[in-house]
Amino acid sequence: MKRKPYIIGIDLGGTAIKTGIVSFSGKLFHHETNPTNASAGRKTVLKNIIAAVESTLTNSGITQKHIFGIGVGTPGLPNKNGTIITGAYNIPGWKGTPLGQVLRKKYHLPVRIENDVSAVTLGEATWGAGKGFKHIICITLGTGLGGGIIINKNLYRGESGYAGEFGHMVIAAGGEKCTSGVAGGFEAYSSAFAITRIAQEKTKGKRISSILKTALLPENHPQQVKMIFQAYQQGDRLAHSILQEFGYYLGIGIATLVNCFDPERVIISGGIAQSGQVLLSLMQPAYIAHLLPFHKKKKKIVLGKFDNRAGIIGAASLIMRQYTTP
Repeated sequence: MKRKPYIIGIDLGGTAIKTGIVSFSGKLFHHETNPTNASAGRKTVLKNIIAAVESTLTNSGITQKHIFGIGVGTPGLPNKNGTIITGAYNIPGWKGTPLGQVLRKKYHLPVRIENDVSAVTLGEATWGAGKGFKHIICITLGTGLGGGIIINKNLYRGESGYAGEFGHMVIAAGGEKCTSGVAGGFEAYSSAFAITRIAQEKTKGKRISSILKTALLPENHPQQVKMIFQAYQQGDRLAHSILQEFGYYLGIGIATLVNCFDPERVIISGGIAQSGQVLLSLMQPAYIAHLLPFHKKKKKIVLGKFDNRAGIIGAASLIMRQYTTP
């Protein structure tokens, strides 16, 4: 029987459900974003996931008979059956949700569910910046900091499934606490949360430019990091100081991971990665300074290929990797 040509990819977040139709070659044909409404509880979230899938099928003009399977990237850690076995801070009550069972019952299709950051990592390894490499580290820079590890083309999970929690790796002992309460964690120094914290510290009691003042207004919080990068590119002195500190710790963290894992590629994904080459230039000096000598001549750090589509494409790659021969 001829293989159906498309996969539905679902990127579940606390704010938005991103869905898309992806081919087996990784081409995204249609995608859209719908609200999660996470505060209403898991029953509402499940209904909204199905509504998002239905909307995507309708608006793409692709019918279910052309869909081979459904891949989902979700907060928390799912088991093999797609039941969420750890909590997700951004979706109350998500632990214990039988997400795989719900989707299989509704669509009668193969369903694969993975942690959201692991899904992004697998997408980059399958179709993106890590394609063709055996050993990869992927770092997602957003509100927090997450990561994934590919060893011999396979996702490394560790004994309990928690491998890749780079955000809680200590890079400044006794320093600021990350979301887990770890003092000096990578996430506390290299994330959107970290940039905001550094900005507040460096601007307190000082005269600041109008562009930076606008960036720090509470109502601009969702765009705050983007606006600080814009101020940096316009030559703002304090923005330069803020992002230099962020880049310094990012460089140390990535160098530590390279020294430990010796990957062929480190891929940086997530919202902050959309700042592009500016991001790489900020972390480069500290990265080089903290590398073991034999790593320094190798170009290891690249930006992710898929920008804000990485979660959708990564989710779709779960089906492709499960049901095709590499």
